[in-house]
Amino acid sequence: MSAKAVDFTYSVTSYNAGSGDDAYLSNSIDDDGDGSTDESNEGNAANTDFDLPASTGSIAAVTNTTATSSSTQISYTHYVDKVDELDKYVELTVAVAVGESDGTVASNGTQTQII
Repeated sequence: MSAKAVDFTYSVTSYNAGSGDDAYLSNSIDDDGDGSTDESNEGNAANTDFDLPASTGSIAAVTNTTATSSSTQISYTHYVDKVDELDKYVELTVAVAVGESDGTVASNGTQTQII
């Protein structure tokens, strides 16, 4: 939490962020029904399946002395194109914007979000 606005960046760091049976490139299953297991790009989302309309944002300053947090929303679009429509698991990673000195990002794994 900060008494100043904090700028940040975010990006897709994995288009195949599933685990276990949902790790399409390494689960030894023919996930897309084409007769091959774990072939290149099997089950991956891609920029044709998933889009971030922006890559930067700002978390507003906390203006209430009783507030315990401040947050923002990150918008995305998942396109249904009927090609390899497995459940998609995309990983987003957040970082503090270049030159930002009023905030930090965790380094314990919570800086990523699987969606």
